[in-house]
Amino acid sequence: MPRSPGDALQQVERVCQGLKERFGAGTPGDQGAQLRWEWDGGFSAALAVATDPQHHAVLAALEELFAERWDHQRVREAPARIARLCADCGGLRPGQLMLTLEPDDDPLLFVLWWPWGCGTKVSLRVGCEATADEARALEPLALLKRCFGI
Repeated sequence: MPRSPGDALQQVERVCQGLKERFGAGTPGDQGAQLRWEWDGGFSAALAVATDPQHHAVLAALEELFAERWDHQRVREAPARIARLCADCGGLRPGQLMLTLEPDDDPLLFVLWWPWGCGTKVSLRVGCEATADEARALEPLALLKRCFGI
């Protein structure tokens, strides 16, 4: 059973704060300052680049926080909303992932995990899709920007 939009947004905030605390940019020399977040207007998402070997720890943390992991094969069996969201983001190629909270949540928090061709860097985009008027009225993208300080 999907959460109410308000409850879903609270979960979005908890997860984003957890990511920011674990991997967010802090002051120089801060052990937690591992990722620098910026806004990617093309995807309406918070964007960071993780490097090797750091990206292994980042992916492990994401897999703990997100309920679902979609790859280029599993997305074929995904609910219509997840398949459409993946397609809207350009699809998933081998090695790329989309991680989501509960697929029925609205707003829905998702992460796009896109390794670079060199194998030493990964683009990490944290986005939030709201489909219903009630969920959009909660302004989940403004929440993302606040959570990641961008």
